[in-house]
Amino acid sequence: MVQLVSPQDRRSVRPVHCPMRGGAARRVGRKNGLPPRVGRFRPNGRRSGLRRRVAVYAPDRLLIPAAPAHPSMSSTKPSVHTAATTARLVHAFASMAFVVWAAAPLLADDDTPLFERLEAPSAPEHVYRTGASGERYLPEIMGGGGALLDFDRDGDLDLFLVQGGPLGPRVTSSERPADQLYRNEMRSGEPETLRFVPANGSGIREGEYGMGAASADFDRDGLPDLYVLNLGPNELWRNRGDGSFEAVGAAAGVDDPGWSTAASPADFDGDGWIDLYVVNYVDFQFHRHRQCPAPSSALDYCGPLNFPGSADRMFRNLGVDSGGHLRFEDVSRAAGLLSPEGRGLGSSVADFDRDGRLDLYVANDQMANELWLNLGTLDGRTFVSFSDEALLAGVAVNGRGEPEASMGVATADFDRDGDLDIFLSHLSEETNTLYVNDGRALFLDRTAETGLAVPSFPFTGFGAVWLDLENDGWLDLAVVNGTIKSIDAQRATGDPLPLRQSNQIFRQLPPDPGSAAVRPGTTPDARFEEISHRGGEAFTRAAVSRGLMRGDLDDDGDSDLVLVDLDEPVKILLNTWSRRRSGENRWVGLRLVDVHGGQAPGAVVRVTTTNGAFTALAHTDGSYLSAHDERVLVGTGTGTASAVDVLWPSGRVEQFVLDGDRQYHTLREGDGRTPSRNER
Repeated sequence: MVQLVSPQDRRSVRPVHCPMRGGAARRVGRKNGLPPRVGRFRPNGRRSGLRRRVAVYAPDRLLIPAAPAHPSMSSTKPSVHTAATTARLVHAFASMAFVVWAAAPLLADDDTPLFERLEAPSAPEHVYRTGASGERYLPEIMGGGGALLDFDRDGDLDLFLVQGGPLGPRVTSSERPADQLYRNEMRSGEPETLRFVPANGSGIREGEYGMGAASADFDRDGLPDLYVLNLGPNELWRNRGDGSFEAVGAAAGVDDPGWSTAASPADFDGDGWIDLYVVNYVDFQFHRHRQCPAPSSALDYCGPLNFPGSADRMFRNLGVDSGGHLRFEDVSRAAGLLSPEGRGLGSSVADFDRDGRLDLYVANDQMANELWLNLGTLDGRTFVSFSDEALLAGVAVNGRGEPEASMGVATADFDRDGDLDIFLSHLSEETNTLYVNDGRALFLDRTAETGLAVPSFPFTGFGAVWLDLENDGWLDLAVVNGTIKSIDAQRATGDPLPLRQSNQIFRQLPPDPGSAAVRPGTTPDARFEEISHRGGEAFTRAAVSRGLMRGDLDDDGDSDLVLVDLDEPVKILLNTWSRRRSGENRWVGLRLVDVHGGQAPGAVVRVTTTNGAFTALAHTDGSYLSAHDERVLVGTGTGTASAVDVLWPSGRVEQFVLDGDRQYHTLREGDGRTPSRNER
């Protein structure tokens, strides 16, 4: 069971986990000296105080064969790894063998693809153009993405997609194709009428080299706005409410001039206005550009360590002034967030330590990641302060103490223990990484134990999302791939973009219904199986994939995907579960509206069902270069949902009674009942 813990129950000593290379990972206590904080969700049965975790690492260097060859890989050259890597891969192979054995009977009865592609003319005819010219400019292989949002508030999700285009020191914005907003013209209750058409009256005319987008209601008018991430000045498009948008980035003070790759909107200081954290990658300048040699001696793209890092930015939302203008201020330095060497590619907002304040996780490329814990307002400052606790929390590096090339990030309570866990996509020969939260922002790398290590070893992952493929109550993973170093076999065929790899789907295996794993207060020994072969053409045909968005596009109660490939048409992937097995499992959808009528990114919901409780995060950020459906979709298996507890970003806790499931509900802050302390 999951309960809400009051400030009086808060411990003054918080244990932390520090991975140490070449020795042991130790857990120590740390007094934070902060004032009492608001209540937080926590599962029953958690032990407090100091505990010890020991993980032994072998520093010896070994030469071992590379992972088994994959169709998208051309090299069979040996790779150098630590002895710990060897042990991890051996353990992971054993875990994967168990997963295949355990899952075989679950897949034998249905060969229907998990996703079907929406075809023209219903799908947008949008191709993200890299502008690759042979100069091998790094930005050519790092875009592109977009955002899912209901910009016209007609109840269904619309789609915004950025554009790239020609790239070079003498290219002007007028030479590039424009970003495009597409309106969803589906008729209510008729998913077969799903169709995306250009919203030609939107007024959006972006000419920068686009990377991705974020979406939030920054001006509290009930309409989602768009923040576009570019190589060059970013732009904020304010939703006017009549189907058109106004460019206000420079006037509002958020036109960051760097190479931006992610943005996380959230109300970090609790003043009711959604602030904006912008992640920047490297300081790319054409006059400093060069090409780097590949192992085959051919010239290739240079990696991020060949460029200076670029500082991320925190923009505090000051609200709308008397003239109706939206204003922000850069509070990065005052908040303690100015980290000039980050080389960030992804970010996620959540209350990771469950103290009632929204924290930040930043995924960095080929260097340590950052976990910025929100310390609240200190020393009379007007904005909150942050402290990077990633190393002590165990999420700066992997379980071997090594930094990795982090790209996509996905946050969710995948193991149903009431706290939020983190998944990262990485470079080939590193494996992706799954960090499991123990409830106090202390994490363990459980990638190998869950069966996620070996399948990801040959791939370079970018976009990544948690989703419940069949609404069985256990979250699955979708990861899209595409390497950044040319594959010799593809180059030899004359492929203009020889970086193609296939995408992946990992299904979480539900525990035995009679096992301790599903009893209240326990955590399942989670395992995943790769079922990419069942995903349809988007997961079996190699491409260079980057952005990945998740949302219920046809409002049928399951999670659909939007996939952006380089120099190929965008893929709208519709989940087929509702047509295949809609009568078996149940679901509930939630749209959260704060007390001001705006969105509530960072809110945590707990859905009570006859099959236990489910914790979920309301957010639009995460993955790679992408923004997602603002609604929360929770698969409840065979359980019927009866009530929802919401921990709002303001700190208020409310309970709502549901009048049915298999439908979407709008929950408004202030309309719910405040549960008693015994009910929390």
